[in-house]
Amino acid sequence: MKVPSVAQTCLKRYQFSCWNKNDPNLDKILKVTAENKRFRECLLIAERALTGALHDFTGGATHYHTKDIMPYWAKGKTPCYELGNHVFYKEN
Repeated sequence: MKVPSVAQTCLKRYQFSCWNKNDPNLDKILKVTAENKRFRECLLIAERALTGALHDFTGGATHYHTKDIMPYWAKGKTPCYELGNHVFYKEN
């Protein structure tokens, strides 16, 4: 089985709400360019995470959601980590 790329994962329908056509953040995201200092910094951090150079504070989480929602896939599962408004889970 071929593993999806980061872009394929991020852009998968309903994966991240900011990419949904009706999300108010979509216009903001689409306006970000490589000239944006914070975006360049995020790319460097993402690269470090993908190469294993960053500590995984979630302990191997594969899924997450905000505390504002309870997705169907999280029902009955025990979180492996919580940070702020986000709840993380490992795949069983």
